[in-house]
Amino acid sequence: MTALEIVVVIPFYQHRPGVLARALASIAAQERPPDWRLRVIVVSDESPSDPALDLAQADVSQLDLKLIRQSNAGPASARNRGLAEIGSADFVALLDSDDVWTPEHLRAALEALHSCEADLYFSNNLHAGQSHWFAEHPRFLAVLAAAERKAGEQLTLIPPERLAEALLDDAVMHPSCLVFRPERLGAVRFDERLVSGEDHLYSVVLALKGRRPVVNRAATMIRGDDGLNYYRGALDWDSPRASWRAVTNLAKYRRASKTLADHPRLKNLAQSKAAVVEREYVYLLARNFRRHPAESWRSLRLGWRTLGLRLGLALLSLPSSLLRKARGELQFDV
Repeated sequence: MTALEIVVVIPFYQHRPGVLARALASIAAQERPPDWRLRVIVVSDESPSDPALDLAQADVSQLDLKLIRQSNAGPASARNRGLAEIGSADFVALLDSDDVWTPEHLRAALEALHSCEADLYFSNNLHAGQSHWFAEHPRFLAVLAAAERKAGEQLTLIPPERLAEALLDDAVMHPSCLVFRPERLGAVRFDERLVSGEDHLYSVVLALKGRRPVVNRAATMIRGDDGLNYYRGALDWDSPRASWRAVTNLAKYRRASKTLADHPRLKNLAQSKAAVVEREYVYLLARNFRRHPAESWRSLRLGWRTLGLRLGLALLSLPSSLLRKARGELQFDV
């Protein structure tokens, strides 16, 4: 009997040891029959913490593990390097180095892919170990409620273009919850031109390429809150990196509008979100420039690379934006 091969791709960039070892332990603990072969590809993106320290801590004797080291090029490049190694695998799963799977994650994924004859699967997850991620996204919950539900189960089938639109509107597909068949989807890559948000755009493109996506409303992954995460630390408007977060979001939506040019509805949605984020970026740049000048200058340079001459026009609208914000008329909800 031919063994069923599942490849797990882990990008690695952390400042301290122990995080990756925990993720690897969750892979080794997966409930699986003896004919499943788990092949793990760890791509160190010139991580400050040497992954060899974690490999020495973790029991990886049950795993076929390959460590790849590359010069620092970002998470998109690290994931793509791993995806280039999947070979003839039957299934591909992604896992961020600071996240962990519950023991039934892969079993639930493969059962869903088989029973629904699907090629793309993702599940819910626990945010900070407690809050269900989908519950924090009511727009996506409405999409789930309106879609085809497999009777008696937590599984929902959503048509590819409808799922792509829902994901573009609300970034709920976490990479660590994702499992897919590579025959059709293995060639999809993360956009390495993006500094941040590459996983969001990847999820939209993957949904479009899929023939039959299935979503599991049960949480089978726990997101780590102690790993390195630049984006999460920039969500607060008072953060030195708040305007960086906004301009990287802007670059993502502008890139999405080009990538999705053959899908007018999705292209228009990406453009409308870019317009909102552009206003937010200019506002945060002005709001935090005196508080965080060094980070603001870096954000301004990135804004120039993203917008070019359009940045000057956006800055001209700043006085009216500040006035509208003071009146409570300016919203940045995307």
